[in-house]
Amino acid sequence: MVPVNPPWEPECGLASGVCPHCAGVRLIASAGESRCVRCGGVWATARVLPCPWPAIIVLDRGDRAMRVCASHAALSNVWELAGQSVRPPG
Repeated sequence: MVPVNPPWEPECGLASGVCPHCAGVRLIASAGESRCVRCGGVWATARVLPCPWPAIIVLDRGDRAMRVCASHAALSNVWELAGQSVRPPG
């Protein structure tokens, strides 16, 4: 698999798929494809899990900080999703 981001932009890595174009919109997976219900974008599920989008947003709640993509940062339950991460965020 070819990396999505240059090495200076780490991947988000959270275990849920989100659209990189529609902040906070989760992808719906079916038959090996993941689709955005807002813009209609389609990706192979294997390509978007774990989340490959650039981790450019730093979230800090005092006792813990993590880097995530802009779309995951828009989700209200991002901290719960981080607990399901397939690799440590950061």
